[in-house]
Amino acid sequence: MKAVAVVTQKGGAGKTTVSLNLAVAAEAEGERVLVLDLDPQRSAHAWYEDRQAETPVVLAIDATNIVKALPQAMDIALREGFTLVIIDTPGRDALAVNAAMQASDLCLVVTRPTLADLRAQWATVEALKRLEGKRAAFVLNQCHYNGRRAEAVKQGALAAFAFPVIDAYLANRVDYQDAYANALGVTELEGSAAGEVRALWFDVHRKLEKRTHV
Repeated sequence: MKAVAVVTQKGGAGKTTVSLNLAVAAEAEGERVLVLDLDPQRSAHAWYEDRQAETPVVLAIDATNIVKALPQAMDIALREGFTLVIIDTPGRDALAVNAAMQASDLCLVVTRPTLADLRAQWATVEALKRLEGKRAAFVLNQCHYNGRRAEAVKQGALAAFAFPVIDAYLANRVDYQDAYANALGVTELEGSAAGEVRALWFDVHRKLEKRTHV
């Protein structure tokens, strides 16, 4: 079983969007996926409650007792035969975010390509660096569809941080909003965003399979 923590200590970056769409894409490729919703807003769990399909499973976790609750949830996932756990984290609860980072094999740091978002990544990066050897990579979200801004950010601001950037990025498309509203993943809608998410899952899966630091 592998675990991915979707993190950033800034609200509005799109962590839930990344978590849910990765979960749906991974299931389509044969993974058995459990999403752990640590965010008090419970957006991921609300999506699951509205969803007709029974998978991917989303479990809401009480972050007020995260030190006990998260290991218990991970043990359940292992016993139940899940092959991938995706942890959707809150934006401000440092204890919950740190616990998710510690429990994961790979941390995905989600950021929009804006100055405010990029400046906010220092706190997340410093927290990851304190977890010596922790594997992490940036995911660019809500980018312009032509990719020029995403590429500029990869080569510019994000190059200053200690972790690489996933090649695939997610554009600012209404497909993501429509998919969430219908309790679907964008890969189930087969719109313009479907290829982006499949490419993202391909890159994430490749990093999860590596044994060396990414």
